[in-house]
Amino acid sequence: MLALRAALEANSGQLCGDSIVRALCQLTVRDLGQYISAVPPFPQEGGSSTAPSSVVTAFSLHDLLHFPGPTIWNSSSLGKRRVGCATLYETDSVHVSWFLMSPGSMLPLHDHCLMVVWQRMLFGSIRVTSMDWREKPLSAEDAIRKQREGGEAAIVSSSVVTAQREPCDPSSVTSFGPTEGGVLHEIVNESDGPALFLDVIAPPYHSPPDYFDCGYYKASFSHGEVAGGVAHLTPCAYDCPPMVEFFPLESLRHGA
Repeated sequence: MLALRAALEANSGQLCGDSIVRALCQLTVRDLGQYISAVPPFPQEGGSSTAPSSVVTAFSLHDLLHFPGPTIWNSSSLGKRRVGCATLYETDSVHVSWFLMSPGSMLPLHDHCLMVVWQRMLFGSIRVTSMDWREKPLSAEDAIRKQREGGEAAIVSSSVVTAQREPCDPSSVTSFGPTEGGVLHEIVNESDGPALFLDVIAPPYHSPPDYFDCGYYKASFSHGEVAGGVAHLTPCAYDCPPMVEFFPLESLRHGA
């Protein structure tokens, strides 16, 4: 984690994409440390892993992902389709977070307005369907209008991304933005096991000067979800179960 923190804080906060990619390549799940959450990570007495517990216990993300028994995070039979998330680092210029996706869960089609994103798969696999606006927003006003009105988007890709052995090759780090490369995407865990990925986003949502929210969309496809195809995007509300927030015992700003 030290390498990632150094990459984010070098040059008075002026981000270097190559440094971020190198740091992300070095990360392992063990590096992400320990957490607490309102939803018990492991089955409670009597077999339940869904009811809030009065006892808050720290747990390792590595142990959770490798737990041999069923939990809401690794078992499709429990049918919760949860997404968990944790913020590791945040300033006005950059945000680092991870997302834990249980089998069958989804992050619906959403945007990253005028942002640059670096993404690294750390565990399992996900299907990512990426798109770009056909009429690219070149200003904050353009981006806000797209969020309000929607429009036509070109499909960049729809493919399965699988975590590589740790540490990994730089080619396993995906980057896009601010206006192309897949600035809109839908992420689905189609597998039978959990999936974990980490995002570095610059600038973050809700940061000055534009304070962009995350916009969600419904897509209608003219010729299926194939690269080079076209979809019409209609703005909509987030319609998946609320995310479960994990709280790190040590943030990237202050941890090791």
